[in-house]
Amino acid sequence: MVLVDPLFAPGDLSEAKRARCPMRNTLLADQAVLADIAKNDKDSGARKAAVKRVADQSVLADIAKNDMAEWVSKAAVARVTDERLLADIAKNTKNGYDDNNRFVCKAAAGKAAVERVTDQSLIVDIAKNAKDWAVRVAAMERVTDQSVLADIAKNDMTGWVRKAAVERVTDQSVLADIAKNDRDYDVHHAAAIRVTDPRLCITHRCFKCNGRGVVQVETECGEGNYYSSDKTCETCMGSGKL
Repeated sequence: MVLVDPLFAPGDLSEAKRARCPMRNTLLADQAVLADIAKNDKDSGARKAAVKRVADQSVLADIAKNDMAEWVSKAAVARVTDERLLADIAKNTKNGYDDNNRFVCKAAAGKAAVERVTDQSLIVDIAKNAKDWAVRVAAMERVTDQSVLADIAKNDMTGWVRKAAVERVTDQSVLADIAKNDRDYDVHHAAAIRVTDPRLCITHRCFKCNGRGVVQVETECGEGNYYSSDKTCETCMGSGKL
């Protein structure tokens, strides 16, 4: 006689997998058993099905951070209600590779966690400290404090994050400073084109000679001149050498 667990929805596991599943109604009421299945079963469908019945917030957070299957980790995130745990998930998930060298998209769980956090102090913490740059961007887009955005735009280690922050910064002096000093072309150009104050003189680093030759950038107020079409300056003539 084949025993099938009625507490699993038909879509969670195939009939064959549900039939061989060792769980029974009495065991399914045991949170320790559910947690063990959710964390250790070899079948991702079984893990996800168990996650839907796990109540322990710390167990769910652990699964969200460490399960190698995106749909399992996101299912765990969906059941976490503690915002501090959600922030911890967001800060500590990062895209990578499993033991078989297969790509694992963990940032999706981190971004899902960010969406459920409402506390601005936690969002700022994620925006500054999440391991994955895509998660930092997702959090940064929800930051409301301009001073925090300016800090991220100047100091984040990843150019894509700085550029995304620049696009939300409104302080003209901050934008001018980034336009003059950030060594990443995409970042300082994004800042330069947002400067509208004619009192600020914007200069732009040549990306080929690493800023040793400086060329002006046209801003929205019409100051300066266009840099050359290949984004080089007259000093190095595109060679990267002075």
